[in-house]
Amino acid sequence: MHFRTTHFSNIIDTHQPIFPRSRSLIVYSIAFLSTIFIPQTIRADETRSSIGFHCLHNFKKTTGSTQGCLNLYELQLLITKQVSKSVRTVFRLDPFGTTSRSYEGRPISPNHPSIQKTDLLFVDFYSIDWKFRDHLTLSLQEYGGATQLPSFSGLSLASHFQHSGWDQIALVASYKLLIGDGVNVNLIIGNGEGELFKNLDPQQYGALDITGTLTTGWKLKLGFSIDGNNAGNIQNSYYRDNFSVKKTPFGFSTTRIGLAFFLDGQWPEARGLKLSLGWQQASQKDLNKKINFTSDEYIPDNSLYGIDALIIEDTSQIHANTFTRQVININASYQILGNHYLGLDYETLAIDGGKVFYFTDCHNDINTCDTSRTPSQSLEKSAYSMGIGLALAEGLNMVLEYRESSYAKIYRKFHYTDDKEEISRHRDLFNARFALNW
Repeated sequence: MHFRTTHFSNIIDTHQPIFPRSRSLIVYSIAFLSTIFIPQTIRADETRSSIGFHCLHNFKKTTGSTQGCLNLYELQLLITKQVSKSVRTVFRLDPFGTTSRSYEGRPISPNHPSIQKTDLLFVDFYSIDWKFRDHLTLSLQEYGGATQLPSFSGLSLASHFQHSGWDQIALVASYKLLIGDGVNVNLIIGNGEGELFKNLDPQQYGALDITGTLTTGWKLKLGFSIDGNNAGNIQNSYYRDNFSVKKTPFGFSTTRIGLAFFLDGQWPEARGLKLSLGWQQASQKDLNKKINFTSDEYIPDNSLYGIDALIIEDTSQIHANTFTRQVININASYQILGNHYLGLDYETLAIDGGKVFYFTDCHNDINTCDTSRTPSQSLEKSAYSMGIGLALAEGLNMVLEYRESSYAKIYRKFHYTDDKEEISRHRDLFNARFALNW
């Protein structure tokens, strides 16, 4: 059952090439290694279209409140063109596309711009693939991050805590090593998270993404990335003042790691079972302790921007603070009755504020929750999701899903509210999702 393809896209500014000093060295080094690679397949011409709707119900809202039913989340046209024997181009047009692969297809997400608000307009996917040799493919594409964990549940309410950064333009070298049943390796060099065209900060992005087969049906994925400076990130510009600030006067370096052990549905003992056990960590370090904005200023309203936009700085300017996010995610799906499936997902999020005590426990009373309470360094959150996917007709699919998420405590800036402004640690949602593919 198909609901959304993997997110890429972007167009490079031809007047400012990426890494003019090092690009040749990278290409020739990869070519040298390609003598031990297995050929990869480039797909032939194809055109696909899809349209999708969410019908979301928030149980915290009172009866009769607007629940946002039949919200259009996807209107997609995917065009793949084999330009020559060795070159393929791919366009994906979708006015509802996102600026981060981590947010794709969600009925709820942190406030973030659609692709329409960027220079890409309706181009939600763009890629140029060059079969450099029989053993190696080079791609120039919008890249979504090396640490994204597999999500097999098929649920749009699931796997919301993991985040691999905003998309960027990047050069990706993909190959398959002759080790065991094969090891897929991607080497990535990009402008930086959230930099769709030009290089906007002093340092670039590098990543490594490896997936290997352990035995039939069992695989291991390892991803690592480092973004030297995010001062040019469109995420910063958007959250600061809706893109009116073109470059923020501060920067963070971001290091991400992702590790997953998963079943791909081909295990002979349980065919059709897909399962992933994943861990993801992101560490962000302030590059200049003397230039900062307080977290309250950077995120004026948690309900608007969400926890993914959190920046924790030392406002006393004593420490260049490093804060860390860790996610554990377990998800699975199992095919039943032909093309139907059951989906499950459980995830936890833990944030360590480093040297900054930022999170204040409100002890269930937000009205008296002020700076007089002693804050702590950490925040914890968990969620589980379950659902069933149904193939109603050829190309027409429906998913019925439920999610409950909970903060470990009621924090001053992080909690849930209903339409009566009553606060809670918990929120539960139900969603019916429809997708038509042709």
